[in-house]
Amino acid sequence: MVKSLAPQISLLMLILPSLTSVPCPSAFARENAEREHLGNESNILLFIEHADNGSLRLHETLMATELKLAMDSIEVKEIDLFGDGFGALSLTERIDLIRPIIRREHGIGAVWLTMKGSKLVLTIAYMSDGRALIEVVEHPVSTNAEPDLAMAVKEILEASRILPATQEAESTSSSSKPGPDSVPATMAKGDDRGNVRELPWRALLSLVSRGGIMGYHGPSTALGAMVGLERSIFDGFSVKLDLSGGFGPATSEADKRVQGWSLATGLCLLYAWSMGSVEAGPSLGLDITYSNIDIQAGFGPKVNKNIWRFHATIGMGTVWFINETLGLSFDAALEFSPQQYVYRRLSNEEIIIASPLAGWKAALGVVLLIGD
Repeated sequence: MVKSLAPQISLLMLILPSLTSVPCPSAFARENAEREHLGNESNILLFIEHADNGSLRLHETLMATELKLAMDSIEVKEIDLFGDGFGALSLTERIDLIRPIIRREHGIGAVWLTMKGSKLVLTIAYMSDGRALIEVVEHPVSTNAEPDLAMAVKEILEASRILPATQEAESTSSSSKPGPDSVPATMAKGDDRGNVRELPWRALLSLVSRGGIMGYHGPSTALGAMVGLERSIFDGFSVKLDLSGGFGPATSEADKRVQGWSLATGLCLLYAWSMGSVEAGPSLGLDITYSNIDIQAGFGPKVNKNIWRFHATIGMGTVWFINETLGLSFDAALEFSPQQYVYRRLSNEEIIIASPLAGWKAALGVVLLIGD
């Protein structure tokens, strides 16, 4: 029995009416004519696999299996596009890439899977009533995501009369099928180019602290804040640029006083696995830090030092998404520096402060997903 998935799944339908400004319709029209000419030989739905690694690859494997189980009247054929950069292309560019493949395989259309935050995004490109249609179905990552998405594909193709409808679907099609110029309340139209926003940018705001683990002497802890901008580059991978500032290290004792502040900027490569509403993964980065430190030994003069240092960082981070665009983040990292600054008391060479050769950094903040 086929159940309507409209209450659970956000569905986006794009009707591409222009044959001149958008290359997709004319191309699909040619393939539709070929399909009608070939008849039953063209009952093939293509499933595009493009994720080179990571959690999306696992979701693709599950999705292919569920599609084959759901599509009992047509063949589902897997097409390997690993390494072609498919996930980084716009929707129009993806259509241009798969267009000759659909023609070659005499397919009725193509389906592929991407990820947007904590959601799976399934895109369906097909022909209906002589028009090229692109439909996008979103579903939160869960154990029933792939079965639900497969049933959504079947419902869409049945409603478009590409697949023979089940008896229950036929009895309700007159009331449930959307008209060609209407979009149900659970749907939202895309832009006029047919590009779907997958929110590739993230803005970050965090409280950050750092301190020494090895090779340091005296105070090493600093507290501050960090802002950052992260960009998704391909499946699971992203790059982040951040700027942070803080106060510390600081100490005030009878025979020595240290007071400092610092600014730092860093570039980081990240990878994340998606597990429902949670993302987690490792990171590698490089930081450059400027520190301004006032040092006073006993009753001697106050000395001001300006210090530049480089750090290599390796860490782990997690994001818990509260909703579709907002999440809470926690990151922890180890910092390593080949440079060490040491300040000694002039009278007896006692070390007052020495910067760490290895340290730690932790950040707690918020993440906002934004579009292009």
